[in-house]
Amino acid sequence: VWERETGRLAFVWDVPPGRWADNATLTFDPTESSVYVAGGRHISRYCLHTGNRLGSWELEDGLNDALLVRPDGQVWSLRREWWADGPGEIILRKLVSD
Repeated sequence: VWERETGRLAFVWDVPPGRWADNATLTFDPTESSVYVAGGRHISRYCLHTGNRLGSWELEDGLNDALLVRPDGQVWSLRREWWADGPGEIILRKLVSD
């Protein structure tokens, strides 16, 4: 993540790898104080002031990740998850803090 005013690199995070890079997503919260990164089996939240990881969620293997952070702070994940014994399904879930 870069600082908008200066163009200076602010943070680089080592996020868990997903199966395909073009299926990952990144979303800022409405206050622009944190960012959510989703891909593969993981969703992580990072503070844009300190760079610290604020939360993480482990999911089933999936792709086509999409995230939404509502103005009231609710975080929603929409993705396709699959299993070894079938094609899987589209899952919409509300993320809750640990």
